[in-house]
Amino acid sequence: MSRAVDVCLVVPAGEFDVTGLAAAIRERRPDARIGAVWAGDVQRRPPLPPAVRWIDLDLVEPTGVGWGRLLATLPTRAYEWARAARAVGRLLRRDDPTSVLVMRIGSAAVTGPIDEWWPATGLALVDRARRPLPLDGAAPSGFDLVRRGRWSDAAVGAAPDAADLFDELAELAIVVASSDGAERLVDVVVGRSTVTVAAPASGVAAGWGSTDREIGVLDVDDLDPTEPWRVDFGGRRPRVLLSQTPRLAAAVEVARSQIGGVPAPISLPGGIVVDESVRTLMAASIDEWRRSGADLPPDPFGSGDMIDWLQSPTARSGGAIGRYWFEEWARRPDLHAAFPDPMGDDRERFLRWAEQSWRSDTRSAMIRAIEPRTGEAWHDAGHDPGVNVIGYIASDSGLGDFTRRLHRSLAVAGVPVSGLHYGRTASPTAGDLPELTTEVAHDVNLVAVHGDQMRYFADDHGAAVFPGRRTIGYWFWELSELTPRVVQSIDMVDEVWAATEFVADAYRRVTDKPVRVVPVPVPEPDRSSATRADLGLPDGRFVFLVTFDHLSITDRKNPIGAIRAFERAFPQATSDGPMLYVKTLNAEERWAEHEELQLAAASRSDIVVVDRHLSRSDQMRLIELSDCLVSLHRSEGLGLHLMEAMWLGSPVIATAYSGNLDFMDEHNSALVDATLVPVVDRQGYYPATAVWADPDLSQAASVMQRMVDDDGYRTGLGEAARRDMMQQPSMTHTGHLIARLCREAVPTSEV
Repeated sequence: MSRAVDVCLVVPAGEFDVTGLAAAIRERRPDARIGAVWAGDVQRRPPLPPAVRWIDLDLVEPTGVGWGRLLATLPTRAYEWARAARAVGRLLRRDDPTSVLVMRIGSAAVTGPIDEWWPATGLALVDRARRPLPLDGAAPSGFDLVRRGRWSDAAVGAAPDAADLFDELAELAIVVASSDGAERLVDVVVGRSTVTVAAPASGVAAGWGSTDREIGVLDVDDLDPTEPWRVDFGGRRPRVLLSQTPRLAAAVEVARSQIGGVPAPISLPGGIVVDESVRTLMAASIDEWRRSGADLPPDPFGSGDMIDWLQSPTARSGGAIGRYWFEEWARRPDLHAAFPDPMGDDRERFLRWAEQSWRSDTRSAMIRAIEPRTGEAWHDAGHDPGVNVIGYIASDSGLGDFTRRLHRSLAVAGVPVSGLHYGRTASPTAGDLPELTTEVAHDVNLVAVHGDQMRYFADDHGAAVFPGRRTIGYWFWELSELTPRVVQSIDMVDEVWAATEFVADAYRRVTDKPVRVVPVPVPEPDRSSATRADLGLPDGRFVFLVTFDHLSITDRKNPIGAIRAFERAFPQATSDGPMLYVKTLNAEERWAEHEELQLAAASRSDIVVVDRHLSRSDQMRLIELSDCLVSLHRSEGLGLHLMEAMWLGSPVIATAYSGNLDFMDEHNSALVDATLVPVVDRQGYYPATAVWADPDLSQAASVMQRMVDDDGYRTGLGEAARRDMMQQPSMTHTGHLIARLCREAVPTSEV
């Protein structure tokens, strides 16, 4: 008898009996040391028969994600291989390593000799189809072979020199994206290795072909365990019939006692099944953690926060729908047809459906469609003179920052002011917040809620806010034409304020109510002390910067226009010449637009595209350290990042159109002429009849060249821009202006 050998049994989630397969292995190899790896919820680990031990109790997850999160993220087969490969790699590196036979409970059976399954070198595998499969309409077909993979993963023998392959297999399993990919994992490792693959004559994949030798290991993945005489390929006529293949039929009869078991889906505490939507959400969140260092999702089997996370609002739905149900809507055509506008007109119907769907779809009722995020109920506390500043005050977002500025301006001017945070938003909470309240105590409401979200605001808090008060909507917009939903919101307010004449004109076209231009207080930005190297910028090169958020409508920001202008300005890339640095945000949410952007830049080594989240102070430092900010936008309601660049003394190239013309002119900026063209909005956000700018790229290229060649021109623009920003009204002046306009807005009888 040869030296002892190792066996690793992979136990899938569900109810599987290890006893039958372990006994069959022991009968053929009494010296086998049998260990097992559990691929289900750690709290439900089943008992093992005598002489079989768990070998994964202290198994380290290599990526830092944690086994619990991977269990709720990866396809079943991929998770099994992630754990098994780690365990096998450890066995193959022991001080006294032996070859290891890996077998999956429910997929493999021992029906004959198995000595050749512990190879001296490389791997031992079952070739599913040793000859080409004919095109005769029978199953499996060549397509099945491509989809499933050439090599069966029901049983794999490995020698000690294959330890590195198993490490690679574990890593591949953790990043695999689909169940099909999981089934082909062994093919990928074999294809990327130089090992000699031995196909044991004693192994066969049932239903894929016949054998003229005794069968030692049987792959029973395609065998129907309730009807063991039947090889099943989705109802298609099988290529191999047991009635016509006696040797295979005999092997199946032997295997019957080893393949019993009931697979079970992975369930979270409370019985919530880990379905495709849960896996997609977990995978996306983990991917974001890997790319940007964002927080990991909760451990599904840990603290109990998983349900809260699944039903919390998501930015993709504007905070209107919980992340789980929005993902369900996003991936199901039937829900698209039934609820075309789940964040708007169809929201209430969709939420009602979601709350009841568990009854018919066998889901857990524990995941609510929306977790209330509007905070405590608001109360009417009187009509004292002053201003109720209402908006996303506690949110770490552009509009949240703007609303805090409004509140601060009034406070420093000595105006009685209350801050009320509207919580229907998916943005994280900001720091350094003013004192907030739920008491609506003053006679004027200054509401900085998104115009198209006013209907939700009215439903949530309208009864406490509107009666007996003058309400002003301080709103932003990017085009000269409003959407119907924004127009409808005008009915809820007494007048409209806008930050620029461009936005104000858009409202004046659709209403007779007062529309005023009220400036946004923009103080000098705080910036960090980061260096160019810290922020990914090279020293000694002229850097043009384009920066934008994909969620702000990529086509409107027009980064590809900036790329084309740069290519015209500098036809040949050099290692020390000017470069274009395109800094984006939320590429994962608009991956198609980001891919188009990357392709546009792919041919030039001097054009760099980076998707990265920076703190606000680092973002300001990035602008400050760049030599020129470029915004060949098609339309801007305001252009806050342009104002911030001007504050920092950075010269700016911008389109001579829309809200930025309120603070930019030919003396403080390099403005590029444009013609108006119909909006092309692939995301369907803007009115189809609207227009926006098409900037002159040849002119933009000439300005870029001048920025590089003419130091005096560039420096003069930056200095003029900073002077103009310094002449803005202070916070105190802005607060007094807002207070005066609010007093004018309120009839004398109501003050």
